[in-house]
Amino acid sequence: LGDSCHATLPYIGQGANQAIEDAIYLADCLDRHNTHTEAYQDYYDKRFPRTKRIVQMAEWIDMMCHSESWFMHKALDVLFSSMMK
Repeated sequence: LGDSCHATLPYIGQGANQAIEDAIYLADCLDRHNTHTEAYQDYYDKRFPRTKRIVQMAEWIDMMCHSESWFMHKALDVLFSSMMK
């Protein structure tokens, strides 16, 4: 569950949230299906799209934060300063 299933960079702070969501979905899937194979497939089908988006978002933020481009740094300064207002 959580990062053990879909390790992500820490830039969006979703590790604990993902673990909680995973536990809820997995418990529901195990409750509704007769076999573990069916339950795990259902769990995967439900969780994969969301977890993929979160992992990709963290990777995108990583690339922006570690960019050597002055323009990217200025854009991040503007973005983050406007978020703090």
